[in-house]
Amino acid sequence: MLGLAALGCALICLSGGMAMPDDAPRDRRALILALLQLGGGMLLGWLVSWVMGLTAAETAALVLVGAAPGAAGAIPMAALAGGDATLAQGTVAAGSFAGAVGSFAGLGASVLITFAAGGGALWWLVLAATLPTWLGMGLRHRLPHGIIRAVSLAAGLALGAMIVAALVLGTAGAGPWPLAGAALVMAGALSVLGHAAGQAIGGTAAGASGAVVLPMRNVAIPMLAGFAAGMPAAPLAAGAFGIAMYLPVLALVFAKARRARP
Repeated sequence: MLGLAALGCALICLSGGMAMPDDAPRDRRALILALLQLGGGMLLGWLVSWVMGLTAAETAALVLVGAAPGAAGAIPMAALAGGDATLAQGTVAAGSFAGAVGSFAGLGASVLITFAAGGGALWWLVLAATLPTWLGMGLRHRLPHGIIRAVSLAAGLALGAMIVAALVLGTAGAGPWPLAGAALVMAGALSVLGHAAGQAIGGTAAGASGAVVLPMRNVAIPMLAGFAAGMPAAPLAAGAFGIAMYLPVLALVFAKARRARP
């Protein structure tokens, strides 16, 4: 299972690397949103766990999900929600770039997973997340568009398979309902935080982008870390969040479509 999770994570990160812009963004707004996504996500993971009285393993799982970088799928979703797609792309790129440098784990989550797995999980992250991301960034202008689209489709299928596996296998060692509820609360809180931050730094379109980009995560990374560390709560939390993160995003998209009706 660990090998399949690593392969799926590598495909998703390869596709994410191919979707990045040429340079790491220098837009102040994108950098602010990326920092809120990584740092604020970790803090919210801990805060939600504390409020809901989750166990230490469940808290570590939510912090790890909160430390994950953004997903490339947030870019078209931001456009559908009436946001600034360029700002969304810059935020995803900044977060993914920072995540690659930091082995996609973030400082706090790295410490938690290192203690849980004796450091082994971080090696899997480096091999199956960081390296494919850099490879995708290097290949994105050297491959035909059809191949890039095929990799993106394979990545989507891999993510779906990983979410199903995480939900099925994770329930063998952790209670699904506390983590599912915490994932939903966390996704909603990140959406509100992103909207407020975006509105403050860039107006209405930036607010819509922030509300989409912050909750959408590359959940394959905490899934892989959880499988590697032998922590059922981590892939279970990532799988639950992988579903819950779409709820505020879809609400924004449907709200925009409803407002556009005559």
